[in-house]
Amino acid sequence: MLISDHIQAHEKLMEIYPCLKTKTAFLMLVRTCKKLEFNIDGSVLEKFDKTREWLRENTPWRNGPSKDQREKSRKAHLERHIGKGCRLYHKGDVEIRALTQLEWDRLEAEGWTHGRSPRIQNLVTEGVRKRCSSFKGTVLLKRGNEKIRVPVCEAKILVQQDWQYNNKGKSTKGTTYVTNLKITKRIEMKELAGYLELVWYQGIAKSFH
Repeated sequence: MLISDHIQAHEKLMEIYPCLKTKTAFLMLVRTCKKLEFNIDGSVLEKFDKTREWLRENTPWRNGPSKDQREKSRKAHLERHIGKGCRLYHKGDVEIRALTQLEWDRLEAEGWTHGRSPRIQNLVTEGVRKRCSSFKGTVLLKRGNEKIRVPVCEAKILVQQDWQYNNKGKSTKGTTYVTNLKITKRIEMKELAGYLELVWYQGIAKSFH
């Protein structure tokens, strides 16, 4: 099939079905042919310009996406990142996540409660507590790419054998926090004056909100 025949077929489709889809398809075809430097008839180029102007004036997204399009896009995003923006509901020990206001209203009408199940919340909290308690009285050491967690009494011996305390075990004496209200970092006290001249503040960001 020749390129000219293909273009003519799309022109006929536009005449029979003058809608957004046929006009967009024609526009994309001619634009591709122009990029590939095919010979295109002048009447086709004239129709191309008229179609492009029509699309600029009549496309639904001319004034931005509609409310339905925004909702569809939001739901697609939530489905890709389940949990972000969703609401968690529970009934007994059963938990489900809902994406839209319509689903939230339906679940509440059916007796579901917004939030995590108390029993499951207790299990999660207890699990975190057990993991944290297992680290009490220990410290993390590193040597090159190696890291080990040992009791504090053993750490003092290993530090003499080229092991170093990990970041959390390092001394913070002679340091302070500075923030530009977006970033917070720890610096040495001797660097503080330089940061204050650059309109940083001493402290952490949340203390200024």
